[in-house]
Amino acid sequence: MSVHRSLDARAGENITRGHPGDLGNADNPNGTISMRYAAFISYSHEADIHRAQHVRLALHTFAKPWNSLRALRVFLDNAALSADPALWNTVEQALGESEHLILLASPQSARSPWVDREVAWWRRGPRARKLLLVVTGGELHWDHARGDFDPARSTCLPPSLYGFFEAEPRWVDLRWMGEDHPGDLRDPRFRACIADLAAPLHGRPKDELIGEDISQRRRFRRFRQGMLAGITALAVIASVTAVYAFLQRNTARHQARIATARQLAATALNLSGDDLEAASLLALQGYHVAKTPETLGALYQMTIKSPHLAKFVHSDAKVTALALTPSARYAAVGTEKGSVTVWTADGTHKAGHLSLSGGVTGLTFSGDGQLLAAGTNSGEVAVLDLNSHEVRRLSGGTESVSHLRFRPRSHVLATADDVSGELRLYGPDGRDPVSAVTTGSGPVDLAFRDNGTKIAVIHMIGSELYDDKLRKIKKWNDPIYPGDAYFPAVSPSGNCFGFAKQDSLLLASMDRLGHLNLDQTGQCAAQPKLPNREITSLALSDSNKVAVGTSKGLTLARGGFRRGGRERRRQGLGRGASRGEGAVGPDVLARRGRPSGIGERKHRRPVGSGQVRAHHASPQRQAAGQHRGGFPAVPGGRAGRRDRAE
Repeated sequence: MSVHRSLDARAGENITRGHPGDLGNADNPNGTISMRYAAFISYSHEADIHRAQHVRLALHTFAKPWNSLRALRVFLDNAALSADPALWNTVEQALGESEHLILLASPQSARSPWVDREVAWWRRGPRARKLLLVVTGGELHWDHARGDFDPARSTCLPPSLYGFFEAEPRWVDLRWMGEDHPGDLRDPRFRACIADLAAPLHGRPKDELIGEDISQRRRFRRFRQGMLAGITALAVIASVTAVYAFLQRNTARHQARIATARQLAATALNLSGDDLEAASLLALQGYHVAKTPETLGALYQMTIKSPHLAKFVHSDAKVTALALTPSARYAAVGTEKGSVTVWTADGTHKAGHLSLSGGVTGLTFSGDGQLLAAGTNSGEVAVLDLNSHEVRRLSGGTESVSHLRFRPRSHVLATADDVSGELRLYGPDGRDPVSAVTTGSGPVDLAFRDNGTKIAVIHMIGSELYDDKLRKIKKWNDPIYPGDAYFPAVSPSGNCFGFAKQDSLLLASMDRLGHLNLDQTGQCAAQPKLPNREITSLALSDSNKVAVGTSKGLTLARGGFRRGGRERRRQGLGRGASRGEGAVGPDVLARRGRPSGIGERKHRRPVGSGQVRAHHASPQRQAAGQHRGGFPAVPGGRAGRRDRAE
């Protein structure tokens, strides 16, 4: 049993009368005598420091009301005392302000002079009979003949306690409790011992006090669950409110953008009869702000009203590649879905169609305009004969192919993979390559030289020259392109190339490969006077023309290389001029997007969407830059027409 003959007869009588229950401490203000502490714990630091702490904490929490800090207040020197020059005076004061004395009896406490002094003081005090014994070690035996504890067999009582008891008291046995015990009230044995001690301190029967403890714990559990539920509900409400506010803010911003876009579209339509250029810019800006039926319709209207537009045609998906025949007889349009459509230059008839696996990445016509070669991002390459409408699908690799060139005055085709740079040469009729060589990396440009007897391949770092059997003739290791953040451009034949980086421009031709300064001389493009803006797009032709796009607009130039040439500046919307690359063809600047417009240059007024201008250039292959959702002007114009205003 954890409780032996109990705490003392008079204490039991007081419990019956209810006097010790009126402890008179701060936590129980109804007591008849005001006491600061319900109990004073006397113990040996050597043996019972952990047990004393566990007992004090358990008495604080046992039967504690759910809304109170503690059930009662218990004095423990380590917890209550601070540094003091008069230690005994402080201990004596605490003894005088305590209703009960709890003695943790052990052999060590029996030898402790401090414990003996505290017990001796308590015997002389007014509440001497309110002493509770807790045995934590040693032996304790009552001698019925003497009416006192047997000093020969008892080893845990201090000397001052012998002769104090008139009858055998009940005492709590904690000898089973080791120093490593956690002191958890959920342990039934420890809970029973604490209930034995708490009953006289509270002045209530033990069973009633246990029931009160269970009831208070349930109340606290319900309160905690209610608080958690309330906090969770508040958090959910706050989250829902925040999400709703966020959605409302986004809705308001979206509505504001739509209203602004519609206003721009309406203004563009009203202004189109007086100033088509300004109206086109407003329509394009409205489409950039919000893609709505109103802005799309306004942009269509501006494009249709352009005097440069001969025909407006549609494609089944986003346009990813464009090409023109040298005679400007046909225009080819490739899409990301793998479809290639060949239109007559006036946009009135379809001259051919080709379906490929993968998005179209490259298109090129033969010099006589009879054959069209197409490459895809899946590695498929096919050649369409526009006379017989037969399709020849070539064998090759699985890498994307965007560089394709026909040999001048021949139907021999050269292709290069975009990653490995494998160069292949196909005959006029075969499906398999007649020659193949790996160049080591994806090319930036591919072109025939010296009347088709040689093939030049340019990489970001270095370039090579091959003969018509793909045997390497020369190799240059000098870097041509910068490391990053540049806009490359290649003419339709591949013989002119260059790049723009920030506000600088480099243009060169294949005949300058191997020279120290690529841009010293050449026959490829004019060097325009660059605007004081960052370059965002670049396009080249094979007939001394260059188009430079900036946030300020579009600059077009023609003439001898490095001679300034004749140039024309077109002011347009910054976003319209900077959203993608373009390529200069005969009467056209090609850009990527879903619908396509075929335009013929008749006046010097703007083409429409985004200040896209048409200028003469050699038209074999049009390189189209990224312009998501934009409106490209697809190559067009009558064969042989020249713009004399230029």
